[in-house]
Amino acid sequence: MKFNTILISLFFILFQSCYSYKKLDFKSNETLHHEQIKIKLKNSKKIKGLVIKTKNDSIYLQKKQKTIKISQTEIEQIKKREFSWSKTTILSITYSFGLILFITVTTILTPFL
Repeated sequence: MKFNTILISLFFILFQSCYSYKKLDFKSNETLHHEQIKIKLKNSKKIKGLVIKTKNDSIYLQKKQKTIKISQTEIEQIKKREFSWSKTTILSITYSFGLILFITVTTILTPFL
């Protein structure tokens, strides 16, 4: 039982990935080719996808094997997905502490059950 719990917990710790989204300016010359982005449209709709290409007035996204063209006039905000080392570290430490606490409590309480 403990071994299975340890394996499952290690799986969650090792294979987690924490990402944050950073605001971008569409007019900036930052390259977005093959980047995961989140777009908030002026009609309050949000779209996540992979950038296939950008032109001077539109972005082409791939979402679930469909290509979506979004014009610059429809876009309210663009955010680029970036890996966050700080979130990953904090969550890993939290999971590890929780696992150690769980194992300690079950070890102490096992004789009473």
